[in-house]
Amino acid sequence: MSTIKRLELVAAIEQCRAVKSAAAELPGKSLTATLNKLLTGEFIAIHEYTGHYAVTKNLGYNKLAAGIKERLDDELKHANMLTYRIVFLGGDPTVDGKIDAEVGKTVPKQFELDKAKELGAVQDYNDAIQQAIKAGDAVTRAMLESIVKDEDDHVDEISTAQDQITQMGIGQYLVTQV
Repeated sequence: MSTIKRLELVAAIEQCRAVKSAAAELPGKSLTATLNKLLTGEFIAIHEYTGHYAVTKNLGYNKLAAGIKERLDDELKHANMLTYRIVFLGGDPTVDGKIDAEVGKTVPKQFELDKAKELGAVQDYNDAIQQAIKAGDAVTRAMLESIVKDEDDHVDEISTAQDQITQMGIGQYLVTQV
């Protein structure tokens, strides 16, 4: 290995150590417990959406299943974002409790369950944003704001579908989802 390459490698290692050391001193370190709570919620949503995807796909509602799959992918992305931020802040990503979610056997029940979870997530993320602001952690705040926007979009999508069911009836709605 050339001297220049060795010096570049040493400099890169020192930079990584400096970033890790600075992360351990961040005022947002107290946020890790909150972020872990949010991570648990994301895993519950992943579990629920996976079940709802399987049910709707099995019933042949391919358009509806595709929408559920998009929300599922968002929840997976959120879990990854939270995990990386927890680690960066010097914490250990953990999921508390049993990952238990109710899987709706009918489409209206699925929407009811999903909307309740999403509304709860919006509230939890808004609370966490306030905690990040108080901690002076602008990066965590920005991450949480991007996630809460996705969760709010999910509420809007579900509410729109519920409105369509109310207006056209469940049978007609499901015909549009094949």
